[in-house]
Amino acid sequence: MSRHLPPLRLFGVFETVCRTNNLRAAAAALNVSQPAVSQSLRQLEDHIGARLIDRNTRPASLTAEGEILLRATEDGLGRISGAVDEIRRHLAQRGSSVTVTCSVGVATLWLMPHLESFYCDHPDVQVNVITSESGAPTIAGDVDIAIRFGDGNWSDGTVTPLLEERIEPVCAPDLAERLALTPESLHAAPLIHVDVKDPRWLGWTDYLAALGLGRPTHPVQLRFSNYVQATQAALAGRGVALGWRTITGGYVSEGRLVVPAEAPLTPPSSFYAVTAFDRAEDAATGSLLDWLSGLGGRPSDIRHPGQRAGT
Repeated sequence: MSRHLPPLRLFGVFETVCRTNNLRAAAAALNVSQPAVSQSLRQLEDHIGARLIDRNTRPASLTAEGEILLRATEDGLGRISGAVDEIRRHLAQRGSSVTVTCSVGVATLWLMPHLESFYCDHPDVQVNVITSESGAPTIAGDVDIAIRFGDGNWSDGTVTPLLEERIEPVCAPDLAERLALTPESLHAAPLIHVDVKDPRWLGWTDYLAALGLGRPTHPVQLRFSNYVQATQAALAGRGVALGWRTITGGYVSEGRLVVPAEAPLTPPSSFYAVTAFDRAEDAATGSLLDWLSGLGGRPSDIRHPGQRAGT
């Protein structure tokens, strides 16, 4: 279809002539000579095969064909101008914003509670958080950084290590006091399970097997679909959850959850930030990535808003 259309610049000349109603004024507006404007008009008419301007009238006026083309040209150029403005606004907004994707648990219990400290140092940067059901969300659309749990072997972005995970049992303090658990008796406790499809997120069966502690045997086995729900159940004293450093570490620091039996496990996977290649040099993205790296490197800082360091 584009092979049958005249060059776009000719439409611009035509629209300017119609808007100024004067060849000399049009030439001045386009910063070209008047003969160049006349030549462009003739080229446009030759392409279309019809006279667009009646030069026998004073002043010159549009023919019927010229009227049709002017309406279409004004509409088309207006839409192009609007699209360019929208693109520029999008680029301007993106320059001062960063979009991060991560799992629901990491977003709710690790990233979001700490963003206030980032905003204190970077008040002009807006952080958009998109949650994913996957522990290794993809970089797609406007996503700048994906926080992933895995082995770090990805090729779709720049990979930056954030933190190593630590898994240990956690529960409410009063439940821990009643159960008086040891590592060897964990399998007999009322356990809170999270059913996830990603094998990198170990469950109670995997955890107990890795430490040689048997299999769950208690008749009460609560099951949830994500770690946010499981953590809330643990806070309510419903059972013993498998605590992940990024998810329950803040509550342990606050004392709202405790470790009823010392049986830590370091899983083979860790957390990484994967930055889109085309955003690696962006200042706002770099600021957030540096902050994430610092946050991940300080285990004692995994706490919730309002809690002071060392409390």
